Amino acid sequence: TEKVYHVTIMPCYDKKLEAARDDFIFAVERQGETGQEAAEPRVSEVDCVLTSGEMLDLFK
Repeated sequence: TEKVYHVTIMPCYDKKLEAARDDFIFAVERQGETGQEAAEPRVSEVDCVLTSGEMLDLFK
């Protein structure tokens, strides 16, 4: 399977902190597994958040 690394660009640091909240983490259901294997792993919707100012610094 391919792995995806999801990066977002937010306008300010407040939005960057907001992306780390538990509201943006979801459980992945596994079908056909029981016991310890069936535990639902929690996955973040975003792997990395950069601000627009940080992007400007990267481009310089």
